Amino acid sequence: MITLLFCIDNTGCSRYTGYTQRWSGTVNNAQQAFTIPATAQSLTWKYLKDGSVSSGSDTAWVDDIVITPLEWFREPVKGTGHLRPLDQVI
Repeated sequence: MITLLFCIDNTGCSRYTGYTQRWSGTVNNAQQAFTIPATAQSLTWKYLKDGSVSSGSDTAWVDDIVITPLEWFREPVKGTGHLRPLDQVI
């Protein structure tokens, strides 16, 4: 089995535990979105192959990674110390 893991703040994640998302087999191109906590220290992708499959391209592709902090979509509310979405009218 070929598996691609994505793990947030768990570099020790495995095929069986601790992963945020797991893909295996042939997966069509698909957009994935994850919420990454502000305290996150690491993002890990792991490619695993156990030898039970000998066909296919034995490859995983990860591209177009976009990390957008939520603060980019917010602005301070004057005098409150709070943030509001940019499209919210006060």
